[in-house]
Amino acid sequence: MNSKGIIFFLFVLISSTAHSQKIELYTGTLKNHFYDTNKEDPHYASSYSGDCGYSLGFAIDSLKFEWHTLRVAAQYDNYSGRMFARSGGLGGSYAIDGQINKHILALSIYPINIRKLLQNMQLSIGFTGTFLLKETFSGEYSGWNINEGAYSGSLNDKYSSYSTAFTFGVQSMINYRLRISDGFEIVPQYSLYLGLSKELINMPTDMKSIRHYFLIGIRKNIKK
Repeated sequence: MNSKGIIFFLFVLISSTAHSQKIELYTGTLKNHFYDTNKEDPHYASSYSGDCGYSLGFAIDSLKFEWHTLRVAAQYDNYSGRMFARSGGLGGSYAIDGQINKHILALSIYPINIRKLLQNMQLSIGFTGTFLLKETFSGEYSGWNINEGAYSGSLNDKYSSYSTAFTFGVQSMINYRLRISDGFEIVPQYSLYLGLSKELINMPTDMKSIRHYFLIGIRKNIKK
């Protein structure tokens, strides 16, 4: 999706408030952790560490269609993480050690919404697409092979970009509604994103992301 497509989606999202029952603003912290599932290379090894980031979003809840009710959301995320990967054999070896910081726009649709899980508690399950806004990357690569011998260098000098422009994953969210006045609610919530597509290009394996969100929102009922 290009920038025009993103703007169109946000326009539809804002316009949809006329057909919704609840609108919500939320913010909070997130914990990112990269992972991979490379089991094909017996010489491959990797390790990842995540850092905390922050999130700011806008959601429309109880968006009604003819036969279904949805939750949709748009949010800005900033998160980072560190990765180390190495592999090799008789003919050579390589290693990558890097740190990345990402700024993304995440657009989510939740078709599954259980609003009476417990009293004042809601569970939502859906899909999220993310669009890269900005990245910073640092780190080093090193290795050796029979033809070239030993080599090393900065990852910034090797490639101009490492993040994929678009990622896709499954997202779940659980919240609890605390009424503070007529039409307004405080909504603490936890959300989990499980990435299904790779986060980075120019890496030795397909690295994905798991993100834990701890958020607080304020919700307004605009229709009774």
